[in-house]
Amino acid sequence: VDPLVPSSLAPSSLLPLPSFHPPLIVIENTAEKFTVSVDVSHFKPEEVKVNLNGNDLTIEGDHEEKSDEIGTIKRFILPEDTNLDSLRSSLSDEGHLTIEAP
Repeated sequence: VDPLVPSSLAPSSLLPLPSFHPPLIVIENTAEKFTVSVDVSHFKPEEVKVNLNGNDLTIEGDHEEKSDEIGTIKRFILPEDTNLDSLRSSLSDEGHLTIEAP
């Protein structure tokens, strides 16, 4: 035992660090494009809805079979210069929904 290290900081008393998890939402807004990526891996693809009303983008996830679960709604206001006609979405195998437009 090292007398200079308090017993509360001894290696045996330290908790393991949590594993790294990517962020749930990543937004990128550059001069070239606007991108939003959302982790929807806890939803089935058919439980995720994407709606666009003007520049108002809504991503909704709702568990169809779990009545005790509360759905998730994320709302984003797209920049005024977003080309809405070029808006594209994709869902990765890992459950990350990406929506982007120039």
